Amino acid sequence: MYDLFTDRARLVLQLANQEAQRVNHEYIGTEHILLGLVMEETGVAANVLKNFDIDLRRTRLEVQKILQILPHKVIEKLPQTPKVKKVIDHAIEEARNLNHNYIGTEHLLLGLLREEESVAAQILINLGLNLEVVREEVLKSLGHKVPLEEKSDTPEALRPLIVRREGEVGGEGEPVQMDGLLTDRARLVLELANQEAQRFNHEYIGTEHILLGLRKERCGVAANVLKWFDLDLPRLRLEVEQIVQCGPNVSSFGKLPPTPKAKKVVEYAIEEAHVLNNASVGTEHLLLGLLRDQETVAAQILINLGLKLEDVREEVLKTLRA
Repeated sequence: MYDLFTDRARLVLQLANQEAQRVNHEYIGTEHILLGLVMEETGVAANVLKNFDIDLRRTRLEVQKILQILPHKVIEKLPQTPKVKKVIDHAIEEARNLNHNYIGTEHLLLGLLREEESVAAQILINLGLNLEVVREEVLKSLGHKVPLEEKSDTPEALRPLIVRREGEVGGEGEPVQMDGLLTDRARLVLELANQEAQRFNHEYIGTEHILLGLRKERCGVAANVLKWFDLDLPRLRLEVEQIVQCGPNVSSFGKLPPTPKAKKVVEYAIEEAHVLNNASVGTEHLLLGLLRDQETVAAQILINLGLKLEDVREEVLKTLRA
C-alpha cells in the first residue's frame, strides 16, 4: 500500500511518529498526522493549512490542551491507532475517486477531515476552522470545481476538459475528449510538463511546467518562437528555481494533477485554436493560452526575462501567418 505514497506523504507519517515520540505517546494518532502535515511545509496539505493560518506552534499548543505529555518512554516505531488506519483508508479512497494513482499529502488531509470524531478534527474546530471549508479548499487547490449549491462536498472524479464536435467550447453538440484535439506535439508538451514538475519535486503541474514543456519539446511552433527570443531550457529552469522552490526529494507516480491556472491555460488554448479556425490544438495554441493570464508563474518568468507578453503573442501569430 505504501508504495503508492509520495515521498512527501511518507515523510508526513515519519514526522507524525516523531511528534508522538516528542510528547512520549505510545501510539500515532490523528493529532500526530495533523502535526506531520503542518511540519512537512511544502506539500498541498501544508499549503492549504497555511492558508488558514494553521502553524506548528498553534497546533502543538492545541494538542497539549487536549492530550497530556506523558513520562519519557522510547519506542522507535509507534503503532497507529484504528482512527489513523481509517484515515489512510479514506486517503486511498479519496485518491481513487480523484483518479490519482498516488497518495499525496492532499489525500491524507482529505482522509483526516472525514474522521469528524477524531482528535485532529477537534483541534481544527477549536482553531476556528470549518472542516467542509477546509475540504473545499483542498479540492480547489487540485483544480476541482466545488458546486456553489452544495454546502458539503463528496469526492468526485476530476473530469477531463471537453469541447464540442463543432469546436465550440460550451456550445450544443456531442462532447468529445480534449485529448482527441491535441496534436502529438501538444500531448508531448503536457507529458514533458509532468516530467519537469517531477524534476522540481512538485506535486502538481503548474503554468511554469507547461512553459518548460513547450521549450523542451524543441520542434513545435512554440519552441521555435521561444528560441527566437533566446529562451533556452537552462535559463527558464533557473528562473523557475528563483520563483518556485524545489520540493524535498519525492517519488511522484504517474500523472500529477494540474493547478486551476494550468487547466485554464488549456481552456484558453482551445479557444485560441477555435478563433484561428484550426481543427486541432498545437503547441502554438498552448503558448497563446499561456500568454493570456499575466498573473501566472509562467507569465512572471517571461516578464523577468525581459519579454513583453504581447510581443511574444505577436511573434506566434506572425509565425502562423508566414
